[in-house]
Amino acid sequence: MNTDRVFVLLLVVLLPLSGCFDGGSVGDADADDGTSEGNTSDHNENELFTSFATIIPVNEQCYNDNICIWEYVLSINTTTSQALMIVSLSTQVDGNYFESEDNSTRNRTSYGQINVISTCDSGQVWNRSAAGYIPTVGDECQHDFFISDAHSNEDSNSVITKAQISLTWRIDEVTVI
Repeated sequence: MNTDRVFVLLLVVLLPLSGCFDGGSVGDADADDGTSEGNTSDHNENELFTSFATIIPVNEQCYNDNICIWEYVLSINTTTSQALMIVSLSTQVDGNYFESEDNSTRNRTSYGQINVISTCDSGQVWNRSAAGYIPTVGDECQHDFFISDAHSNEDSNSVITKAQISLTWRIDEVTVI
């Protein structure tokens, strides 16, 4: 057998075993056609959402003459039967400062903190670190996410130039008893 025939034979045997063809219906893929019917939800159970943001922050003077940032990132809304779960979170805050010993500008990288302020229809307001479940089940809430950080400014004219955020979350349906 020559090489071409062996290749064709392998294709004929291996492709059906791969599961690419289901019952001989080639080209009959299951997909969302963009229409909605009756009782649909905005999301599927355990569907993951991800947001990436790069922010050029406003530098503010804060405690001990440090340079601080507090910048809005995004908002997520939940209903009374939904729980917001933070799956993963990463941040990076870049800046620079002037080093007077050798008259040079140096880069500085740190890892800011993400806070979430949840404001709910019942009047309850939560302010906490964004991690795990955000505790607002049983209430309709808007969750506003902010990045914060501080760079030391002892004698070096610090400037925070950029904040980057990657946030992945899911919204779980829950039953309130």
